[in-house]
Amino acid sequence: MPDIEWNTALKWILTILITGFIAQFGRMFAEYLIKKLKKPDIPSSSDTSPAEPLTDQTIPATAILMKDDKREKKIKKGILKDEKKRFKSLKKS
Repeated sequence: MPDIEWNTALKWILTILITGFIAQFGRMFAEYLIKKLKKPDIPSSSDTSPAEPLTDQTIPATAILMKDDKREKKIKKGILKDEKKRFKSLKKS
């Protein structure tokens, strides 16, 4: 087995350490970008008063409409599901 010079071994060790550092930095940067893209940053100001409880008057009308639309959609989906089950049971008989 040939002797390995200490400076060659040191170069390899430093190369591996630097590569690991760059890889870790890249991974953390990628995770940061993914979080940034998924959830937009909401500006927060420190001088605002504590949040008041949400009531129908403080909730925007569009949010209320969206809730109603979701409710209606779920109701329609349930009705269709029941009809489908009833049709399958009639089909089996």
